[in-house]
Amino acid sequence: SLIGRGTSGYVTFDTTLRQVVWIKDYWRVNLPSILPEGETYRRLMNAKVPHIPKIGPSGDVKDIRLTEPNLPISSGELQRTRTSEYVSHPWCAGHPVLAPRIHYRVVLETVGRSLSKFESTRELCRAVKDAIEAHSVAYSGAHILHRDISSNNILIGENGEGLLIDWGLSKGVEPEEEEPQGARQHARTVSQIPDLSRRFTTASN
Repeated sequence: SLIGRGTSGYVTFDTTLRQVVWIKDYWRVNLPSILPEGETYRRLMNAKVPHIPKIGPSGDVKDIRLTEPNLPISSGELQRTRTSEYVSHPWCAGHPVLAPRIHYRVVLETVGRSLSKFESTRELCRAVKDAIEAHSVAYSGAHILHRDISSNNILIGENGEGLLIDWGLSKGVEPEEEEPQGARQHARTVSQIPDLSRRFTTASN
């Protein structure tokens, strides 16, 4: 079975909403410390985190079996990986550390374009600034760290705003009563983000 996320995504048309949506299909990590991505999005929305896409339906994928005469019916069983069950056996070379996974789909009702397709320097800087703000509020308001930020996970929305997506590897963190000492000073990292918008308001495209 799969040992990675096996992520794929595609644009489709929602006949109920009568609009184009994005469907993300992958195998999520099935560990108590990592929430399903749809639940993470809902927590972010409840905390009023800005610059994230609007979430639609989401959930684990159930196994489908064919009955007579070849009619699909759900068995009620979730589609799970089993590779992690065998890595401790003597015949498994290297004994890799693998997490159990469940087949998962999430619908995003906001469809954007790749960050690499920015139309001006101002639009690029705005998208990155918006993603930084999204992560700052996610940490301070929802106590969630993204843990997988890259240029592939920042989209440009319809009005040029940045959208921080792909929260599938995010993790909840406990709020800290005091600022931690040493190198890992998370609160300081997210609280001193410069306001880049002022710096580029007069810049030409």
